[in-house]
Amino acid sequence: MSNDRIPAHLDAPGSTQDQPTSPAECDIDEAIRHSILALQTAIDSALLDSLGMQLDARYQQTQNPNDLDAAVQCCQLATKTTSYVDYAAHLNRLVGLFDSRFQHLDQNPRRETSNDQLSPCLDALESSSRAQDQPTNPMGDDVNEAFRLGFLALRVAVDPALLENLGRQLDIRYEQTQDIDDLNLAIEYFQLATKMTTYDHPDYITRLDLLAGLLDVRFQFTGFLPDLNSAIQLTRTAVIATNHNDDDIVRYWSDLGERLGRLFGSGGTIADLDNGSLFLSQAVNATTEDSPFLGDRLVELAFNFNLRYEALAGIEDLEKAISLRQRALQATDDQDELRLDCLRNLGSDLEARYRHTGEPSDLQEAITLAHNAINAMVAISPSYYLLRDCFYELGTKLGLLYEKTNTIDDLNEAIIWSRKAVGAIGARIEVFRHLDHLLTLRYKKTHQINDSEEAAKWAEEAAKWEKTV
Repeated sequence: MSNDRIPAHLDAPGSTQDQPTSPAECDIDEAIRHSILALQTAIDSALLDSLGMQLDARYQQTQNPNDLDAAVQCCQLATKTTSYVDYAAHLNRLVGLFDSRFQHLDQNPRRETSNDQLSPCLDALESSSRAQDQPTNPMGDDVNEAFRLGFLALRVAVDPALLENLGRQLDIRYEQTQDIDDLNLAIEYFQLATKMTTYDHPDYITRLDLLAGLLDVRFQFTGFLPDLNSAIQLTRTAVIATNHNDDDIVRYWSDLGERLGRLFGSGGTIADLDNGSLFLSQAVNATTEDSPFLGDRLVELAFNFNLRYEALAGIEDLEKAISLRQRALQATDDQDELRLDCLRNLGSDLEARYRHTGEPSDLQEAITLAHNAINAMVAISPSYYLLRDCFYELGTKLGLLYEKTNTIDDLNEAIIWSRKAVGAIGARIEVFRHLDHLLTLRYKKTHQINDSEEAAKWAEEAAKWEKTV
């Protein structure tokens, strides 16, 4: 959602909502409505409007688009929280700001922006409220002072708890609806709540953490890298601000390590990955054996070592990943869905080590784990989509076993499981190609024409699939 867009259900106070589809959605919509009314009662929209006007004045001097973006957001929030009496005036002012921004963008190359456009200006604004830089001219001094006073007035008027509560309710609705507009709004309100919270406030770190989590979720939804970078920076700040004897520090270490691993996977550096592994290692070491979070943290750390192995091909990284996954498997019970991931990923790691070292016991154990994963899938979550992947993974491992033993029974079993994989919904091109390969191998060994014909059929399916991509 662009910052230019005010969601329809917040365009005007008291506007009616669409009918919810479930009692749970009805409850959360009602909670959001009450939160908005509380925010309207608490916020003097004139303060927001005044701050927006000061930002606009500074933009006229500096032509800094961040000032204009922040002015737009202040006027948007003023519009959302105003009464009907002043609604038209706020809308008119907002239209003028949009027109200014359109003219600016029309005259300049379009910048890559995020919904976090307000943050740079509010960061500067907070700094100016503590220690003003020397102005470059008297006019600039007047604007900066008005800007500082506007911010202080807004901080006094707004209870950040109201903003946080509304952000939480919107986050709950996003979890129900998966509507990105709800997530964007939750982030907007949490950003403002965080900016309005002093560093020594008991809820400051909690709000940093919640905002970081929402930005991380949006990154995973949109792939917009600045959201991930912001989430990492916020989590770093939470780590620095938290006493190491505090129970929350372990969770912050874990979150930071996981996000740094994601950053590496999105074009980051090996240093990002190593820093992520360091924080995850601290979290794992501080987690007790009976903690319900141990399995997840072991899996995340193993994943980071997998990424490092894929990047650098160092067998020691693969060894660490295998050891961690073995611990994670022991830390999960038979009905835990995490156990299925452990079985599959440990099997994949052992297969990778077999390809690297040629150790037969690794391949045999990988095959056993693949069988166990299929059994666990049926018991835990009989999703045909995941069963397809399990069938394919077992088929590839049995194909490797045939290459080693040259035993027809191993090849036959590999073909059986691979046929199950292609028979599943949503079979991918690599599944078709693998079955084509196995059937071609058997045709060369037995000269059965049926195998040759079936191999040609799957080769054709792979070609069709490739054309559609």
